Amino acid sequence: MIIAQKEGENTTLYADKGMKVYLDFQPSGLIYGLLVNENGAEEEYLAYAVTGENTLYIYEENHPLPGVYDPATETITVTEEVSGVVTFVQRAHDEQMPDASALIDRSQEEQTYYVYQLTNEGETYDMLVFLPAMGEDIHNYFLILRPDGTGRLEFGSQENGGDITWTDSVLISIDNPDDPASFIREGNHLLLTIDDDTFAFAPKDEVEALLNLKKAQAEQIAEIPADQVKELTPENIAGLWAVTKIEYNGVTLPVSSLGMEVTMDFMPDGTVKVMSKLGDETDEATMTYEITGENTLTFQEGDSTNEATYDPATDTIILAQDDSGKMTLERATADKPAPAPEEPAVQPVAAAVSDLVGKWEFTKAIAMGFEVPADQIGTTMVLILNADGTASLDTNGSAQEINWALTEENTVSLTIGDYEVFALTYDGTFLTLTMSGVDMLFERSAE
Repeated sequence: MIIAQKEGENTTLYADKGMKVYLDFQPSGLIYGLLVNENGAEEEYLAYAVTGENTLYIYEENHPLPGVYDPATETITVTEEVSGVVTFVQRAHDEQMPDASALIDRSQEEQTYYVYQLTNEGETYDMLVFLPAMGEDIHNYFLILRPDGTGRLEFGSQENGGDITWTDSVLISIDNPDDPASFIREGNHLLLTIDDDTFAFAPKDEVEALLNLKKAQAEQIAEIPADQVKELTPENIAGLWAVTKIEYNGVTLPVSSLGMEVTMDFMPDGTVKVMSKLGDETDEATMTYEITGENTLTFQEGDSTNEATYDPATDTIILAQDDSGKMTLERATADKPAPAPEEPAVQPVAAAVSDLVGKWEFTKAIAMGFEVPADQIGTTMVLILNADGTASLDTNGSAQEINWALTEENTVSLTIGDYEVFALTYDGTFLTLTMSGVDMLFERSAE
């Protein structure tokens, strides 16, 4: 609970103000706040990130407030650095947080919820990670419930949203009233089931706090004392480094939230072994590196090169991926296992036209190493390549007649007239279409 606040020489006890402020620190990094006074109650959602043994940041919107925990008194002291206001938060052993639903009447208010989780066939997806990785804005995936029984449901660019009516357990689309969707309430969350998908929605303020938390986790970097600043040399860079966060299209995500592990083992001879692991799949490669400036490196793998910069103050490496992506590497802990020995890569066999004729279906997408099945994206694409050079591309049931040709080794060009609309690459198994940094993989259909 917040017990007091100090401004200058004046300290005010919250009990003297006739109010109680409860803060529930949750393991996810979310803080649920409930202010109770004689006029009723108000809710607030904050986020926190632990930065040291007894230090943390509390995030109010996008504003970080440093805090220090005293284990002897079980008190957190939070300081607003600009105003100098100090807030004291103490663990409450003898008092329980009241039930907000008994204090706050939401029946006459319009409620806005954002999606934060999707469950399909037993698999659960963090939509706060998945949607930004796919270039989508979480704020375009929302549910509005109005007191008069009307509302609106939106799923971003997908077409299955629109105006709705609702009761305590059913949503009915005005455009498609014969196909209602069921939902249940779990506290202040909603679970909405559409066909085989269950979407979890939370109040907009809670989701905003979770977004702030993910941003805080991504930006959290330990400060290195000045006397420990390292110089960029082959000897100092040697050893195992781990990718800790990835930035793509302005969105920064911790690698752990993507279920990934990527390490780079630098050798003093100018080689580096790369290991990337996603689920049960592990990929390994070897590239070379060269220190090309005071704090710059160049990586080369075959004909491909990537530039990187070294930050001596934080002892981190920032590796550029393309125009809109970059990775941050930090030295791995001593007990982190080194990558397994690399096995020779299998080179795809050069494709012939006869290898490609047939039906191909979009089965999955890969963004920043994060693999998503096509049925979780809500887009169906079927590509049919005919032996005479004609083709058809069906997207969500809308077919387009086009032409195709094998223009380069393992490259398929799709054209309308003289205009190339898409170019796909063939690796012996998949046809891959790359759009805005996202790889869309087509697999040959058994039909």
